[in-house]
Amino acid sequence: MSSNDSNAGAEPMPRVYNSCRPSIWTHGMRNPWIKKNAFLSMWLSGANALFGSLRGHASAEANRQLRAMTRTATKQMVDFWTGGAVSGSRKRKKRTRR
Repeated sequence: MSSNDSNAGAEPMPRVYNSCRPSIWTHGMRNPWIKKNAFLSMWLSGANALFGSLRGHASAEANRQLRAMTRTATKQMVDFWTGGAVSGSRKRKKRTRR
């Protein structure tokens, strides 16, 4: 220690390594808010999986609706500009088994 310190005679507080967050040194006391919590970790992991699945289902449904709207709009435009003269695709006949 240098002679300029105001606590020249006092012992410094011991530095404790905080295992929860390795980059932080605390002076004598751990922070309870950053302590590991296994139950919370599992709960958040399950919630993340659930919301990821829900997001995928919602995205797929939105894409289905978008394709249906596009198909309907295209059909309406073609019918308008051609006066309904263009018919849709023909339905195939079912083959009968022999």
